[in-house]
Amino acid sequence: MWKVSLTTAVLLGMAVPAFAQPVPVPIAQAKVAIQNMNDQRKVAKENQKKWVSALKVSGKYKLSDIVRFNLKDGLLQAEWTGALMTVQPIRIEIEGSKAMWVVQQPRVLQQPNVPNGMTIVNLAFYDFERPDEEGPYMINLNINNKMLNLGANFGPGTDVYAVSYVQVNNTAQMNWTIMQNGQFRAGGNMSAPTLLQLRADHPEDVRKTLEPVFRDLTGVNWLRPGVADVYRAFDGIQPDMKVVEKVNEILPRLDSLSFPERETASAELAALAAPGVLAAVRIDQDPLSPEQRNRITAFLTEYTRRSYETPTAARQDLNFVLESLEDADVVVRTAAKEAIEALTHHKVGVDVALTGDKLTAAVNAYRADLAKQPPPAPATQPNAPSTVQGAFNQPVN
Repeated sequence: MWKVSLTTAVLLGMAVPAFAQPVPVPIAQAKVAIQNMNDQRKVAKENQKKWVSALKVSGKYKLSDIVRFNLKDGLLQAEWTGALMTVQPIRIEIEGSKAMWVVQQPRVLQQPNVPNGMTIVNLAFYDFERPDEEGPYMINLNINNKMLNLGANFGPGTDVYAVSYVQVNNTAQMNWTIMQNGQFRAGGNMSAPTLLQLRADHPEDVRKTLEPVFRDLTGVNWLRPGVADVYRAFDGIQPDMKVVEKVNEILPRLDSLSFPERETASAELAALAAPGVLAAVRIDQDPLSPEQRNRITAFLTEYTRRSYETPTAARQDLNFVLESLEDADVVVRTAAKEAIEALTHHKVGVDVALTGDKLTAAVNAYRADLAKQPPPAPATQPNAPSTVQGAFNQPVN
């Protein structure tokens, strides 16, 4: 049994039903329609749960053993490793995830309007126990060398019914469907040259609909700068000296003659998380051995989502500093606010002490206000992010 999203069906030339425009109905009738539709959504969710639960678990893997995600030229890349190639759907467990996962590689699909057929690999995420407001209960990833498609269904406790995101022909497209008075209604349909531009153009819509999908499927919010990105950009932020001392203690062991000792040192570095990232990006790597550089780079790559030639180039990218205004570290938010004011020559009316939804609402309101203002003067250095490779490093002062 293989399910594809509406967008994938269109790409494959399959027949899909047309959605009718919502028709105004009396309040009492609308309440009945809402209840009926919610009941249908519950039944559909329960049927999917039964189907997935009936599949035998075939093994436990790291997500990176199955598919590797990356952000390149502003678009999400998904590389299928080939570790699991199966025509029949199989259920697996993913380390660190409580969700159910199903993998399938359908046979080559021969369609009249699909050149040379199309082999699509499918990875599906199911979390039937989570509260509806926390995110989708089902996510389908369909990929091949021509396109990437994500489709997600939300539970009956939310207004959002389904979200679809597709990358094809170097374009990022997103649409979603909502329930209104018991009827399907188009929530939005938008596109941009890149995923990052899509979020910059429609921050609130993407935050509510697409970010939970990326977060749950990949374990990473690719739409926000990584920890290493912001600490590289705002190079005036200094690490905690106790963490620096710990990193300096680990460094020699990263170059040990003993492989187990090198692996232990890398694990200790990884355990330092964000504070360790800040210390690591301030390391002068010139005196390090190739082994030490490789292991430091591998650690930082886990926290890298963007690449710029210099810290200045990053700070001159208005989208980047606006995204940094929502960073988890208040010191980063403060630095981002200062960078935005330097770029726009206007005070930023966002309280960086805010967190969570209040911070998001304040940043979105500021974005809307900023859009009404004349654009800032062009930066004098290149500011477009490309890949996560070749990120710059800054020595400790």
